Amino acid sequence: MYRIRRASAVDTDELVRLNAELHGTSDRGRAEIGSWTRDLLTGHPTVAPEDFLIAEAPGGTIAATLVEIRQTWRCGAASLPVVQVELVGTAPEHRGNALTGALLDVVHRREGVALHAIEGIAHFYRHFGYDYGLVPGGAPLLPVADIPDPDGPVSVRRATGADAAELAAIDHRRLSTVELFCPRTEAQWRYEFARHPESLMCQEIDVISAAGATVGYAIHSRWSGPAGVLHLFPALTDPRWWPQATAAVLAHLRAAGAEAVHPHVEADHPLIRHAPRTGAAQRRDEWYTRAADPTALLRAWLPALRDRLSGIDWPHPTLRIDTYHAATDLCFDGDGTLHEVRPAPRAHYPARDEAVHAAIPPGALVELALGQRTIDEAAIAWPDLRVRGEAATAALAAAFPRIPVHLWPFM
Repeated sequence: MYRIRRASAVDTDELVRLNAELHGTSDRGRAEIGSWTRDLLTGHPTVAPEDFLIAEAPGGTIAATLVEIRQTWRCGAASLPVVQVELVGTAPEHRGNALTGALLDVVHRREGVALHAIEGIAHFYRHFGYDYGLVPGGAPLLPVADIPDPDGPVSVRRATGADAAELAAIDHRRLSTVELFCPRTEAQWRYEFARHPESLMCQEIDVISAAGATVGYAIHSRWSGPAGVLHLFPALTDPRWWPQATAAVLAHLRAAGAEAVHPHVEADHPLIRHAPRTGAAQRRDEWYTRAADPTALLRAWLPALRDRLSGIDWPHPTLRIDTYHAATDLCFDGDGTLHEVRPAPRAHYPARDEAVHAAIPPGALVELALGQRTIDEAAIAWPDLRVRGEAATAALAAAFPRIPVHLWPFM
């Protein structure tokens, strides 16, 4: 009989050892996973030992484990409480006992979480109520082996802990843009510089400057993968500098030993448009998502929804969305301003109930909220998505536009 419990500090060494063995595929890989696990257990700003869940076998052996990493994702004024589930693993001799499901059952009961997210094994987490709600990226490789040194007003240099306040200020300025990202506070940026150098999550951080001011940053992997490829997460607060910043960043990464760069941005991102040449298309990133409470998800998104719906002439006091297991009302005041998101009575047959303005499967609602599809695209992908009338279609089209996703999660 297995016992599910939360970890404590005394479990640190065993969790480090087990995760390194389960997830590392080489000596370096095991060192990276072990160091990351220890960092999470001994000082991460949003993770404590009790955020690790353990399935304990008789005799006290740790049979399976995972960790809940709390984050806040932002899009403008909207703030989304997220738990990213990572380091999910079961010791080989204990597999086949449904331990992952038992651990996730505990994860899903945690209050105050609008969204759960996992990067993991293809298809596997669909068994636990997850869909691929977030599939960002899609940019091609950028060959940089012959990029010349730039000659212009933009420069790139290695950042240090002394840059933490400025990096946090850049993230704050990004809140005025329309993008989904994971901002860091000054303390969280300081933590990035304090990570164990062998940790899997330890990245190189560069500052982008233009005309004497800091205008962005570039995060890239420390070691190149196959074919000399470095992974890149760029951020720039002033779009005027993208042509010069692209040249400067690519030249900087060439000097760091890269032969090609894999940018984690969309295919039409300015970095791609201004790159001197592009290579092979890359597979998009894959994120499982799960929102058990659609009202909590849309309530977190209320500031963005209010702004997007401000110009819509919605003729009813509420707009009801039913997800086939729960229902939510978007509530408008007398002048047509969205002011509240609250639970609503669910319908027996949502697609046929005239009180329901849209019947949207839970996975489709997450895609819409995260800007991955428009309402028309979602209706094609999800045959059980039904919208009642042109006015509701127009309102949902305004509420849920496509948005760029530039997600460097805080792990």
